[in-house]
Amino acid sequence: MVQISNDQMGAESFQSAFALLTTRTVSASSFSRRRALQGLLAGAVGLALPATGWGQVEISPGQIRLMFNENPYGPSPKALAEVAKILPMTAYYPGAIEDDLVGVFMARHRLDREQVFLASGSNEGLQAAMMAFGKRGRVISPALTYSDHLHYAERLGVEVIRVPLRDDMAIDLEAMARAVDDSVGLVYLCNPNNPTGMAIDGDELRSFCKGVSPKVPILIDEAYNELTNRPYYT
Repeated sequence: MVQISNDQMGAESFQSAFALLTTRTVSASSFSRRRALQGLLAGAVGLALPATGWGQVEISPGQIRLMFNENPYGPSPKALAEVAKILPMTAYYPGAIEDDLVGVFMARHRLDREQVFLASGSNEGLQAAMMAFGKRGRVISPALTYSDHLHYAERLGVEVIRVPLRDDMAIDLEAMARAVDDSVGLVYLCNPNNPTGMAIDGDELRSFCKGVSPKVPILIDEAYNELTNRPYYT
């Protein structure tokens, strides 16, 4: 799950991200021809690269790649059974199923409908957020963290400032707070961080958000939060 914290979050930035994810109309001023061309060229280069260029290398049976969070046991039988139930409907667009799924998130996290959107995997949502808030200013991120969406945004002209980790490999929240100024449009945190696997202390993170969010939006990527010992605290 992705959370965005900002006491004065610009509505237009959230709407821009929402538009990117729902294919709604975005004003022509949102993207320059140069950025559009850069995106097309990046896509063409990506298609031309061999599979190994993206880390898709073959491995021996029984081995896994921890960096990709692979599971040597495969999906559980219960998960496979649920997937089998829905397979006959996969030829159609989701429709009401999408509304049901949004309703689950709304109930679990006590959110309004306007606060929830669905993306095709976390990268689509993260990339949309980078582009929407990146139009307002630079993006601050830990130097070592999950970064596919950061590289995507940089290729399209967004400036990313990377703050080094502490000596113990933890995210340096104090240094990130000091890096915030009027030129910053977004702060990105991955919690637990990837690839270190280290979670930010819940109280420290909440204190950071209270101090920084009045100045700039904070995006918290919690893709692996349920794997921590105390998800609701972290």
